[in-house]
Amino acid sequence: MFEGIGRRRATPTCRLRSTPGYSDGALKPFLRPSGARGVAHRSGTTLAAILVLAALSGALASCGGSTPQSSTASHSAGSKPVRIDVKYLSETKAMVLVNRSGYALYMFVPDHQRSVTCNVTCIASWPPAIISPGSRPEAGPGVKQSLLGTVPLSPGYRVVTYNRWPLYTYQDDVSPGMVTGQGTNLNGGYWYLVSPDGTPLVPAGDPAP
Repeated sequence: MFEGIGRRRATPTCRLRSTPGYSDGALKPFLRPSGARGVAHRSGTTLAAILVLAALSGALASCGGSTPQSSTASHSAGSKPVRIDVKYLSETKAMVLVNRSGYALYMFVPDHQRSVTCNVTCIASWPPAIISPGSRPEAGPGVKQSLLGTVPLSPGYRVVTYNRWPLYTYQDDVSPGMVTGQGTNLNGGYWYLVSPDGTPLVPAGDPAP
């Protein structure tokens, strides 16, 4: 248990954010629709999640927006490995997994170290660490390469895992080092940061995975 790690509660909004910290993946801009919390989940990757790549532009239009260009250039399939790093965050008083740009990475308890159970509405708030065809996960300093892996998301795309937990960023973490998703109970389950040894950082009083 990690006493120093607080629990957060996020307020659903309908807005579009280009995620510079998400240059590691194929999915960059995401929509978080109103009423996103409490979405039911099903075992495995849902059809909606499989179609999220193709349907994203339509979802954006339904919120009155259009897809902006990310401030970080896109990477073609296989052009760069997805790198997972670690960083000490003063708010957590612990080392946690982050992506190449320093954005915190989370695990989702309902995934049960098996598969992505975050559906299309959930993914809008919690962008998974997508890896493009031909790419590979790469361990930065302090990360154990042996704990890195992938699980399927949609045809040709996979999600990076650590200690078999699929990894996600959180839309409300608008700058590197933020951990507003830590300890939240949203979209059907709890979300926790991950330590370099692959253990979820569970706040005191929260249920362990």
